Amino acid sequence: MKPFLIVGVILAAVTCNVSGEEISDLEGVFVNEPTVITQYSDVYMRLLREEMGDLSAYRGSECALNMHLNDKGLVERVEMQSQSKLCRVAFNAIWEITFFPLPADKQDADKLRDMKLLVSPQ
Repeated sequence: MKPFLIVGVILAAVTCNVSGEEISDLEGVFVNEPTVITQYSDVYMRLLREEMGDLSAYRGSECALNMHLNDKGLVERVEMQSQSKLCRVAFNAIWEITFFPLPADKQDADKLRDMKLLVSPQ
């Protein structure tokens, strides 16, 4: 089974989990040299937050999605856990973004190609 990168998109603070290592928006405050995965995860979370806009109407809701990128960083497919309005907002945001940059290193890029996203406005 291929490992997934888990990214949580939360309005106030964003976290993701890669092989048990938690990454958040505050990573740079606590770690002097963020990893390539952390840096790219931060970019993805920022892109998603910007594209989704104000999610205050969805406070208390949660949506899980799986996002798959091709080897160039283009969105290949997105799977939603449900057809809720929040999931549709996140789904549409991902497709609007279309392209998520990938690192030059193939091993790092492969870790970022399959992501589990958790959208939970706070």
